[in-house]
Amino acid sequence: MMRLRLLTAAVLLSLLGVGQALAFDPFGTSGRFRGFGVKNCGAPVMEQLRGACDPPAVAPDLPASERAKAHLQRAIALVSFLRLETAYEEVTAAVAADPKNAEALVFRVRLAMSQMAADATVRDMNAAFLLISNDPYLLATRAEYLLANGDAKAALRDVSAALEQKPADEDMLFIRARTLMELDRFDAAAKDFDRALELEPEDTRAWLFKAQLNLRRGEFEQAVSDATALLALRNTDISARETRALAYTALGRNEDAIDDLSGILGKPGEPSAARSSVGCSFSARSS
Repeated sequence: MMRLRLLTAAVLLSLLGVGQALAFDPFGTSGRFRGFGVKNCGAPVMEQLRGACDPPAVAPDLPASERAKAHLQRAIALVSFLRLETAYEEVTAAVAADPKNAEALVFRVRLAMSQMAADATVRDMNAAFLLISNDPYLLATRAEYLLANGDAKAALRDVSAALEQKPADEDMLFIRARTLMELDRFDAAAKDFDRALELEPEDTRAWLFKAQLNLRRGEFEQAVSDATALLALRNTDISARETRALAYTALGRNEDAIDDLSGILGKPGEPSAARSSVGCSFSARSS
């Protein structure tokens, strides 16, 4: 099992490009991580995944609050090296050192969510709410969890409460926009997507969902515009091409739709774009 995990992570590193520099915060503030900002220290991939790039261990004689911060920073670095299980152990050590450290409590929930570890997510979220129930980042993170589990109304309650405290948080706006979209409150969702993109114009996640929202609303020209904006940022995005192709079809622009579909499937004798974009949605800001 360990060998399988190492091989899987090695493939991801290969696809992502070891050491690539990401222009955005790979973690964000709330909900699942935006991506994993993969780094490398110069060691071979398999050695990195066994710990060759791990930062130094935290000194055990530090005062509790400082030790918690150091464990958290080490956990963040370990995530960047795709050492996810060790990162989880490290952030748990941060919580043990300082049980009320809000940043560590929220990070642990988000790390569990990002690994799709359902039991750990529920356990860690419940533990965090016992101590920091009004933390906006925790509320927004629970909102994304609730949304993913089909309770959009409860998700809206939590993320709206979070935004009352942090009205200019792009990740929270993105979560609420998707929640409103799920509740068929399309106009309100569009406003949140627009506000999110004002704050971070290169958020490809928001461009994609906004394009899909406008497709659902029948605003086909706007859907084309949004998908085109995304493709200007990441031209291998398959979902953007699919969305734009559907919008083109609705507008009767069949040749343009065929061009986008050919960009996904490849023209006869040409490679498919699907192969070249396997790693992009993981490393970029896809949700």
